[in-house]
Amino acid sequence: MYDVTIIGKGPAGISASLYTKRAGLNTLIIGKDGGALEGAEKIENYYGLDKALTGKELILRGIRQAEELNIEIITDEVVDIKNENCYKILTRKNTYESKTLILATGSNRKTPKISRTNRI
Repeated sequence: MYDVTIIGKGPAGISASLYTKRAGLNTLIIGKDGGALEGAEKIENYYGLDKALTGKELILRGIRQAEELNIEIITDEVVDIKNENCYKILTRKNTYESKTLILATGSNRKTPKISRTNRI
């Protein structure tokens, strides 16, 4: 059983895992991809970066940092969560148990409702 399971392996999930692991908690990350950031062509306005890099490169840096702390990272899709004395996280391939659950799944991008006929 894990102390903390984080669903989502984008920047929020990876960042949360660094804090929980450094706090001495046995941490698991489950995610199917790196989220919206993965497709970004160029990131240059992010704290601590001295040169531009792709979203995929930034995600890989975070994953490497988590792996250096021995945080387990599973690539899989969560299909159900049950709360029965602990959280039971069901994925397509396995079931995991955890005392605590953090959802870091991001959000869908929203397109503003601007009429195309009213463009300047």
